Amino acid sequence: MRSIDSLRDVDLQEVCDQARQEALREYAFRVKLDSADSLEKLRKLVFDDAGKLQRWTARELLEISNRFRLLDAPEFEIRLYEETGKAEFRSIPRAREFYLLALNKVGRCTEAIVECGRIIAEDGGNGLVWGILGNAYSIRMLCAEKFAGALEASADDISLVDASVKAEFIGQFPDLDVQNITIEQVRSRRVELLDKAIQAYRRGFERCGTAFPGLCWMIRTLDRYVDLLEERASLPKNRHTGALDTRTEASLLRIEAQISSLELHLAAQPVLLRIALEMEGGRESLDFWPHAGELQLAFTKGQSMPVTEPILASVFATLDAEFKMKMLRDDLSRIRDQFSRMMEINRMCGENTDKPKKILERMETVLAELAAGHDRFVAGGKTRGSALNEHYRALAEVEPAYAKGIFLKRTINFHALINNLVPQYVPGGIGRVGARVPDLTVNRNVQEDLRSIIYEKVLPALPPGERDQPRAVIAVIQRLVGAWFGLSELQDLHSPSHGDFDARSDGLILLSGIDPAMRIGSRSITDLTAALLLRTGDCRETMFLNGALYACYQQMQVLEQLGKAMECLNGNDTEGLRRITDREIPAVLRYQLRGGHVAVYVDGISMRQKYRVERFSEDDPVAAERKYGVEEYRAEKHLSSYELDNSKLLVNFSDGSLMVIEPRDPAGGKWRPIEHIPVPEGGVPHIPETGVRGGGIEEIRLLNLVEEHSMSFLYDSETGKVELCDGFYNEDLFDGPYQFGSGRIETSDFLENHGLIRAGRRPVRDIDGNIRLNQVFIEFLPYSTTDFSPSLAEGDFPDAFQLVGRLFEGKLREERRRLEDGTSAIPEVLEKVQAWLPMQGSAARQTQALDQRFVRVLIELARDRPELVALQDVKRDRPLISQGRESDSVYLVLSGEFRVYRNGELIVRNGRTVIPPPGTVLGEISAIRGCLPTATVVGDGAVLRIAREEFLRQLDINPVFRESVEELVKTRLELDRQRG
Repeated sequence: MRSIDSLRDVDLQEVCDQARQEALREYAFRVKLDSADSLEKLRKLVFDDAGKLQRWTARELLEISNRFRLLDAPEFEIRLYEETGKAEFRSIPRAREFYLLALNKVGRCTEAIVECGRIIAEDGGNGLVWGILGNAYSIRMLCAEKFAGALEASADDISLVDASVKAEFIGQFPDLDVQNITIEQVRSRRVELLDKAIQAYRRGFERCGTAFPGLCWMIRTLDRYVDLLEERASLPKNRHTGALDTRTEASLLRIEAQISSLELHLAAQPVLLRIALEMEGGRESLDFWPHAGELQLAFTKGQSMPVTEPILASVFATLDAEFKMKMLRDDLSRIRDQFSRMMEINRMCGENTDKPKKILERMETVLAELAAGHDRFVAGGKTRGSALNEHYRALAEVEPAYAKGIFLKRTINFHALINNLVPQYVPGGIGRVGARVPDLTVNRNVQEDLRSIIYEKVLPALPPGERDQPRAVIAVIQRLVGAWFGLSELQDLHSPSHGDFDARSDGLILLSGIDPAMRIGSRSITDLTAALLLRTGDCRETMFLNGALYACYQQMQVLEQLGKAMECLNGNDTEGLRRITDREIPAVLRYQLRGGHVAVYVDGISMRQKYRVERFSEDDPVAAERKYGVEEYRAEKHLSSYELDNSKLLVNFSDGSLMVIEPRDPAGGKWRPIEHIPVPEGGVPHIPETGVRGGGIEEIRLLNLVEEHSMSFLYDSETGKVELCDGFYNEDLFDGPYQFGSGRIETSDFLENHGLIRAGRRPVRDIDGNIRLNQVFIEFLPYSTTDFSPSLAEGDFPDAFQLVGRLFEGKLREERRRLEDGTSAIPEVLEKVQAWLPMQGSAARQTQALDQRFVRVLIELARDRPELVALQDVKRDRPLISQGRESDSVYLVLSGEFRVYRNGELIVRNGRTVIPPPGTVLGEISAIRGCLPTATVVGDGAVLRIAREEFLRQLDINPVFRESVEELVKTRLELDRQRG
């Protein structure tokens, strides 16, 4: 890893070339990993090669570990962690947690307990570590429970106990003398471990407020509760006759006190857990576990199937690994079994069991549905979404029929993005802007930095009386983010400041090794708050940061309240507990700052191209008015090509009907220009003369698409009202063109106005120089809420942060402080990058760009048609290409070091040995010309190989492939001729 400081003193071109090699290595690694599509193939790839684990980077090891996890191979996760010598990998929190989870899965629970205890002693741990600790105690407890049952069934004869049950018990309890142990001793150890599990889960929930330890805490509490019910039922029934001895009376009083306390806990846990799940995104989460938690709560309550089925649909839609379904079914089966035990106790005590029987039937139905979903998942190749059948797919994909539901579904709940230990990946390519980078990630480093911004910047800027006022908190966040990004300077795309911003962004992207031809489909990730360091944020980063910071503020407030609620629970203060859960926490969560991606249309604005308005002069920032109404249409005035491709026409008829004419096929919904009669530079649109009930055209309004924008909204969950609350175009903060900073919007427009929502106004200037405030409309884009997803492989590398795909040494928090103190190298580095960027237009750079275009096509073939392109490891003892000997393949160098010989001599140019770097194509000229190779290539590394016949076939059938190859070969031959 480099540091930012090091970039001041190095050749940026060398950094770029090295980063390009790293990017190609990442492509090669992904091809290798994708080709290892079974556990045995993955095992061979990772462990069988002579180089073994030393050849993998820490990032690659993390992704391999995650792949073993998804294949449910804990023994290989453990081997990977224990055998690798890379301290960088072993220090990644997620890698260490994978290891602990795997230890539990293979029964090495004592080791997991020791390691969890060490982590907790060092830094307090997190909800996952506390949950793993509780799981280790639970596994040992369940093992003791199974052994006690087997021992009881064998009438205390250890020789009759099943050998596998005995072996498992000995493995978990090597300190016990299994030959002489009694049932009571085993049961005593079980109770001890159950209590330790409950304590670990409860501590984890108290400290972290996360659902994982909380849900496990509820299951183990239920275990203890049923144990006590059975113990009470086993005592003599003649308490009220005065015939109980003193010891029995004391036992009964103790048991009833414990039962009473646990009943309070069991009543409070669903309420507390629902809050925790809501903080993790709840039913809006894109991850499996929150939905599994929602199902557990509904299952425990015995909800009816109409209530449970939508939750099941979400569980099936987000399932991406078989072991997750197994864990969920095991947990729910345990709850079912304990509920069955309670029903049997009630029956023995003479109580009516009709209602419990119905609940038990519902539980069995849910378990049967999960079993069927599991079978579909396996049959469908264990891919995300394959657990859905037609019924559940309809439930998962149903479009809400009411405006509030539509708004929520099309916007981002930032709690689902930040309140998760799994890194969340936000791809840069959204919608039609397919080459948009960088990507963003929210990981633990970012979460720590978000909390530090709230503590150090947001709260100190607020008077004490305003620290719990949502609007005041949001205003400070928007002001701070706007100042850090310099948003007031970015409102005008024509300004020099915006040009500098573009140059910085393009330079950093290129410096990461991602050439323009390689951008689409590449992963060039920037940690969300790292964007603040380099001022590389526009509306998209602004929206994510505003939403993430406010969600983080709410998370901190709720966690504090949950701590108080737990104190009330431990003190049996039911009134205080109810006050916190029913009033104080809902007050914190009442307002949500939500985000969405929208298309912005303005009535009567003149556009040159997207993001570029027409203006009457360069000095006038106000957009020119564009008149197109009934009069212009009747005079057969034309729309521009841009308008035919992007605008909407609102046509009002005298019968009261409204028609929206847009560039979309009404049948399939795909894009196409507005139907028109072509004329030079555009066309006259086709508009029906009559409405649905016969009325004639009364009004035509041209809504021109100005831009695609990422923006924020303030949602009041109590009233359902939505207000504009953008942090980018905000007239209260910056001199921007829109009125997006405040004002209520009507979500009913979703249903009543063809999805176009009225959202403030924008000034336009008419031909006479007068300024009008014309109506602005926004329309949510189809991908608005689906552009982030869990990505375990991204990792949370300690003391490092990501900028456009590369890791840098340092902590986000400390680098931000250095920037404020004036000791950071960032300003100097940015100037250096900006000066370096123009040099990338040289002939050598253009040739390299051609290489990259070819690389991209070949890599896409490897990804989409793996049967055509093979990844090949090359060794020095066998030439890749031999001079004068026919070659049957064309190669792309992905990694390693190669040499080129002619007539047995190393080829030297300009005094330097020719070394084909990663990204070089080899053998393409002899393949196209049908001649023998003129040089020998020897090396040690990895290449992509495509057969010459397939290479030539692709030239015939793939125009993009042919264009890139022909241009590349032409340039190469010309360079060779010049060197001649």
